[in-house]
Amino acid sequence: MVRLRKGQRSNAQQHVGFLRHAGYRWAWVGLALSIAAAAGYVLADVQPRPNGGSWYGYLLGTIGAVLIVWLTMLGVRKRAITRGNWSLKAWVSAHVYLGIALVAIATLHSGLQFGWNIHTLAYGLMMLVVLSGLYGVAVYATLPKSLSNNRGETTQKQMVEAIRSLDRQLNDAASR
Repeated sequence: MVRLRKGQRSNAQQHVGFLRHAGYRWAWVGLALSIAAAAGYVLADVQPRPNGGSWYGYLLGTIGAVLIVWLTMLGVRKRAITRGNWSLKAWVSAHVYLGIALVAIATLHSGLQFGWNIHTLAYGLMMLVVLSGLYGVAVYATLPKSLSNNRGETTQKQMVEAIRSLDRQLNDAASR
C-alpha cells in the first residue's frame, strides 16, 4: 500500500457525477439566485405587487430570458471539448441547477398572475421543458446502474455470443 504525504493526491480518482460536481457548486448558485429573487420580490416597493409589467418584473424577465438563451447553448457546448472549470460536467451541472432556478425566477416574474394568455402558455411550455429535463436527469442518474446490474456476471464476449445465437435462431425461424 502506498502512503500519501499531506497534500498529495492519489492517481485513482473516484467518479463524481454532474449533479455533485465541485461540491454542488451550481446547486448553491441556483439556490442563492432563487433566494435573491424571492427576497427581491418581497422587498420590491411596487404597488399593488410586483408583476411582469413592473420594474422588478422586467428585471426578472431579463434574467430569465438570459438564462433561457444560456440553457439552450448546452447543445453547442457539448461539441466543444475542454477541461477544468468549464468542462462539460460543470456545464451540465450548471444547466440542471440553473434550469431549476429558472422556475423560481419565471414564477416570480409573473407575479403569480396566470390567465388565458400567451404569457401563461409560454410559462407552461417552459415548465414542461423543465419537468422533462428533471425526468431525464432521474433516468440518466438511475438507468446505467440498473443496466449494469441487469448484466450480472456476463462478460462482453458472452453477451455478443448470446446475441449472435439469438440472431441465428431468429434467422432460422424466419426462413421457414
